[in-house]
Amino acid sequence: MCETRPGMMIYHDIIPQLKLLSDEQCGKLLRALLRYSLHGLLSELDPMTEIVCIACRSRIDRDDKRYSDTVYKRRIAAEKRWRKENPDTPPPETHDYDAIARAYILEKRKHADAS
Repeated sequence: MCETRPGMMIYHDIIPQLKLLSDEQCGKLLRALLRYSLHGLLSELDPMTEIVCIACRSRIDRDDKRYSDTVYKRRIAAEKRWRKENPDTPPPETHDYDAIARAYILEKRKHADAS
């Protein structure tokens, strides 16, 4: 699963399935989904809860892919901006994409302050 993603979405359209579960089953489902979202680990659930969990896991996977694609596109865009405005300086070599953005902003501030 995505290491940097801040959370997971729970969509309203699972409400009809949740109404079929007890409060205890809903709690176990939530814990299982969080465990899956954070670590990619599956939990043992009763059959009814497992059915709901399968549907939610496919959405977590889809959202994770979409998030990873967005992060990648934004990283490429940040690197392009960096190269355009700093042709003699390579972008910072890091997998911390927030650091690239911070370095870019600090560089822009330096130039703005110098003007």
